[in-house]
Amino acid sequence: MSSGVPRAIGAWALCLVVALSWALTIGRYGGPDEPAHVVRAAAVARGELIGSPAADLEPGYRVVEVPQSIASGDPSCYRHDANADASCAVASDRTDLVAAATSAGTFPPAYYAAVGAVARVAGVGDDALGHRVVAALAVALVLALAYGRLRAWPDRTGAGLVWAGLTPAAWFLTGVVNTNGLEVALLVLAWVLTAELLGGGRTASIDVGRHLAALGLIGATVVLIRPVAVTGVVTVAATLAVGLAPDQRPHWRSRSVAGAVAAVLAAAVLVGAWWAAVGLVVRDSRTAGDIDGSIVLAALRGIDDTLAEAVSSLGWAEYSAPLPAVLIWCSVAAVAISALAIGGDRRLRRAAVVGAAATVLLPVVFEIVTARRIGHVWQGRYSIGALIGLAALGAVALPDRLRRIASPLPLLAAAGSTLTLWAAARRYISGADGPWWFDRTSGWWPPAGPWLPLAAHAAASVALAAGLTVDRRAGVLDPLRATA
Repeated sequence: MSSGVPRAIGAWALCLVVALSWALTIGRYGGPDEPAHVVRAAAVARGELIGSPAADLEPGYRVVEVPQSIASGDPSCYRHDANADASCAVASDRTDLVAAATSAGTFPPAYYAAVGAVARVAGVGDDALGHRVVAALAVALVLALAYGRLRAWPDRTGAGLVWAGLTPAAWFLTGVVNTNGLEVALLVLAWVLTAELLGGGRTASIDVGRHLAALGLIGATVVLIRPVAVTGVVTVAATLAVGLAPDQRPHWRSRSVAGAVAAVLAAAVLVGAWWAAVGLVVRDSRTAGDIDGSIVLAALRGIDDTLAEAVSSLGWAEYSAPLPAVLIWCSVAAVAISALAIGGDRRLRRAAVVGAAATVLLPVVFEIVTARRIGHVWQGRYSIGALIGLAALGAVALPDRLRRIASPLPLLAAAGSTLTLWAAARRYISGADGPWWFDRTSGWWPPAGPWLPLAAHAAASVALAAGLTVDRRAGVLDPLRATA
């Protein structure tokens, strides 16, 4: 215990450095829908849970009162032009309350209450960057829990493959205020636990009951903060359903409890939607369409875009991770697929096929079902949490012949993540086609400058990768580990 606590704190600190380096480098409100999320968090922290309807806007928009420093600095001047720097998004320094509309005004309040309340108590409730820091704290904590599990694996190469499976787009989300970022972190932890259950003794010792209980809690939390993320939860559940060995399947009492928890959670989400006067009645006339053959074909044609965006799309989907970083992740995927084909048993391969099918097809089903009301709104970042399962399943099937190839992947992924952060700094400081070397004559300058976050990110990323590369056992603080 005494040695595990410092290691757990160290892992969280390293994950936090990585998340904060993104938070300090991304331009003001450069995260997807970030203004809406920050406004929502600031309003909920002041007790305004639902606001009032916004005239001439879609039903999901609500008007709330937030500090002017939060409501100003609109990124619309640069968010759809990858070559426009972020200097045009100028925030006010005034903190008096003003009315602001947010498209997240009817979203479940749990995430926003936590982020907004902590930011306000910490004295940064009037600062958008302060909200980012608080969001990064939460994401880093969850990632550190996943990392701690991986550090306990006897198979360090497999553990490193899982960590390398986080896409560049996933790392980007650690630095912005968005429920999507915490959702991805929680699903990373869920996939680590799933891999341990399906690993057949190749990972750390486990307690099946505790693992399943933890997965239930994670799934409930994911849906509570972001209901549409149920697709990722279903992907994990479907993979487990076909991959668990007969002696691992939960007792009927456990299944009954899990079913009751799921029913209560679903009821809570539906009641919350009704209370917000939206739910399934929401309709966005700007994007809505009819369910016909063209809708189905459009949803199917969008599969490749969804997968590509889940790997490389950054910002408001206006620019992408550099090609080397994308190729590194593709190498991780290739190793994982090869491992399942060569080293996976029938049960594990079946689980992988079901997980892959759910990752690809659930977004298609979602778009077909919701086409009449909101049209094609699925973005690749919604599938990141499900996609990470590929590396997790490949890790527990990794055969000896692939270990030499898989061993350097965590360090390569750290290099790819750092390169992606550099490209992000370039995009916000001088535009996506601007110079790679920066000075203060650039259009926008990060609060800490670009070089300090880049150096800190590189050091922390390499340290995390090295921790899963060096072949030695390390004790971790882990409440899920079975006790003798």
